[in-house]
Amino acid sequence: VLRSAILASDGYVERVKGEEGHKEELIARGRPIEQALVFAGLSAGLSESVIRSEHPTIDLLPFDANRRFGGMLVLEKDAGMAYFSGAPEVFLSGSRKSNVETEHSASIFTQALNEATSASKRVIAVARVPWHKDHFPTDDALLKLVGRAKVIGLVTFADTIRKEAGVAVAQMQEAGARVVMATGDNKETAIVVARAVGIANANDIARTGAELADLSDDSLYELVMKDTVFARVTPADKLRIVRVLQNHGEVVAMTGDGVNDAPALKAASIGIAIGSGTDVAKDAADMVLLEDSFAVITDAIREGRRLRDNIKKVFTYLVATTFGGTFVIVTAFVFGFPLPILPTQILWTNLINGGPMNIAFAFEPLYPSAIKRSPRDFENARVLSPSVIKLILAVGLSTGLLLVGLFLFISKLGLPETEIRTMIFVGLSFDAIFTAVSLKSFGTPITQISFFSNRFLIVALLGSVFMIAIALFVPPVQFLLNTVPLSFRDIGILGLLGFADLFMVEFAKYIIYIRPVMRARSAIRV
Repeated sequence: VLRSAILASDGYVERVKGEEGHKEELIARGRPIEQALVFAGLSAGLSESVIRSEHPTIDLLPFDANRRFGGMLVLEKDAGMAYFSGAPEVFLSGSRKSNVETEHSASIFTQALNEATSASKRVIAVARVPWHKDHFPTDDALLKLVGRAKVIGLVTFADTIRKEAGVAVAQMQEAGARVVMATGDNKETAIVVARAVGIANANDIARTGAELADLSDDSLYELVMKDTVFARVTPADKLRIVRVLQNHGEVVAMTGDGVNDAPALKAASIGIAIGSGTDVAKDAADMVLLEDSFAVITDAIREGRRLRDNIKKVFTYLVATTFGGTFVIVTAFVFGFPLPILPTQILWTNLINGGPMNIAFAFEPLYPSAIKRSPRDFENARVLSPSVIKLILAVGLSTGLLLVGLFLFISKLGLPETEIRTMIFVGLSFDAIFTAVSLKSFGTPITQISFFSNRFLIVALLGSVFMIAIALFVPPVQFLLNTVPLSFRDIGILGLLGFADLFMVEFAKYIIYIRPVMRARSAIRV
């Protein structure tokens, strides 16, 4: 059976020179099923090249997803023999029982097919028929020839489900993406695999390509948004599903490895080919996965969410802390107060203290609150979103009001202007430090954030404290910034001010980010 399956396919093996210092490698060419066949042959001591030399090729019938079979016409004992392989239904359908030797044989094949598909295995049938012409017939004549072919046996393929596949699908669904399976395999195999990895539930069913043919585009869209498994679909079906989803405003990522996936890969918003797939699929795709793992796609989504979220943190932190200092200065000008902080002190706060923390935000890990946001959420679409603007205003105003309050309080104590400006300078620096700690995650309370999750931020925070100490106690820097040493009591008061600012930032996060999510989850439960 394996020898006949190899003869019926156009897969082959070639030797490829390895990198310097490495031996030659055997590379299989063809569709994934054909690659598996030729490698199985080598394991069984059947060389594809030797078989071809013993059975010279006369004509080739490439596999076609619409007719669901392919074949090879070879010379066997000085006569032509047509070998076919493809979907078992093509050769074992009710109208083609003559393809098997006896009714008993037919029942054996049917039982074997059912057992294999229920075990989530892919199955092809192999058949042959004498043909004494030098080329395959076409159209109806070809179907008649296939109708006379005798089934030799079934070949099963076990696609081992990777351990990380289920986790990757769950993470992708958690990220708000809808995962749909569209395969040319039979529906029994498709639904078993889909349930094993979490694409389908126990009560879900698999739809077939035949069921899609009579549906309008709107009806097909509703079906795809309700069901997640589609079996025995053709390349045209896959392409239509992609286009229908896109026409309804969906962003579609398509993964595939075969020639039949190429049209849908090309049309998708982003086509993702598997590294071990065919060259046609790779050429049609926008991206090729070097590792044949669905988890790579999930990791890419998570990394994208992390980078976007961290960019927002950098932007929010930079603008909010600058806004707080500006608010203090503008308030002083409006009410005719002395200048509360000098330009050099502001530059020191923004560049020396705040600069390293801005850079450190780029290394923040991904927090659950960010990955759970829906892709449709406007927060995920833009950096300067309404929520970010609200948070910037809230953080800037709270910092500014606290510093204005501090300025008015210490001004009434009759302290020298230099000491007042020093306290405002240190207060602004402390606020920047506490704000940075709070902004590690927009949607996660500080009580649930690991302080040690970003060692770069810890170094930046300690560096900021160290630079504040230099600004207060190193004479040359004191002269440059026009500062004076502060007592431990004054520093303690400014520390309490920083904690107050931390509370205000956390309250703003709760109102803008956390509470809406909690309400949405409560509504779903109800």
